Amino acid sequence: MALLQTAKKTAEITEDTLTILRHSILFQNLPERDLPLLLQTLQARSESYRKGQFLLHAGDRANAVGMVLKGHVSIIKDDFWGNENLLNRLGPGSIFAESFACAETVALNVSVTASSACEVLWLYIKELLHSTETSAVKDLFIRNFLQELAIKNLQFNEKMTHHSGKAAFLFIGCRPEKQIVRVQSAAEPTANGGLPLCGPQRAIRCLRQTPGRGYPDF
Repeated sequence: MALLQTAKKTAEITEDTLTILRHSILFQNLPERDLPLLLQTLQARSESYRKGQFLLHAGDRANAVGMVLKGHVSIIKDDFWGNENLLNRLGPGSIFAESFACAETVALNVSVTASSACEVLWLYIKELLHSTETSAVKDLFIRNFLQELAIKNLQFNEKMTHHSGKAAFLFIGCRPEKQIVRVQSAAEPTANGGLPLCGPQRAIRCLRQTPGRGYPDF
């Protein structure tokens, strides 16, 4: 098959890329003959990144959906203390920033970095969503896109449900020794069989019962 040319930037879509597109939810059931025009409408362009390079920074506004073609990318988020937390690692065929690309005005609360040398296909989804033209290909692609969003939303909901009963409260004082108190989850039963205290109440009781520690100093 001849290489496909995209509109926004001259980029060759090879057979390997086509294989990834065929197996992705976004492009499932789409006739291969319609891919060139669809990619042109999406103003698709590919970019290569070196390991450790940032694709997106927290605070940026994503104007395109990213699809990993080669290598891997990491979704990371900094916590209150500046620690970097890995939320997900994505490989070929995976997409990211899709919700932010649709929202347009909402800033990213995560960053995306290349965890290895990688290639990403950027799809400007808003070009398709704002288009007034109607076609079966456009409708099918949008349906696939909504399916992808729904699957990720359900996975996130399942993850939140799984972790809701395992929450632990960490109270960190600003003393030089950086003492840490781990408080039993409020969801865990009490020793005497009574109703468990809520998180903050249990934390305060734990701190009061810890000799020489008292309340955290902030």
